Amino acid sequence: MADTLKGMADSMYWNVGDACLDSAYLARGICDTISKKMGRTPYIKPKRNTSAKSMGSHSWRKMVLMLMNDRDRFDTHCHQRSIAEAVFAALKERRGRGGSLRSRITHTQNRELAVRAIS
Repeated sequence: MADTLKGMADSMYWNVGDACLDSAYLARGICDTISKKMGRTPYIKPKRNTSAKSMGSHSWRKMVLMLMNDRDRFDTHCHQRSIAEAVFAALKERRGRGGSLRSRITHTQNRELAVRAIS
């Protein structure tokens, strides 16, 4: 899991904003990593039995308290993730049944994908 987060941190070109993640990433250590090393605010949709006990994680407590005190604001941030997933689902749907690009050369694949996204 730590390798996945490191890859995410390396692939992000800017170091501001929110980190909206799936509940599979719900852990205090991950909240700390997102907050301290990536400089982002974690917004991870909690599971039913999630408690506000910080156990040493300030960012965890801050995230869960925001959920409890200002649910609408928290849901607005988490909704960003569903919007991004909808865009990727639409791109996948437009690829057709084969699911792959026809071009072999990388820059031509990029062009083909851009045309599919526009159309």
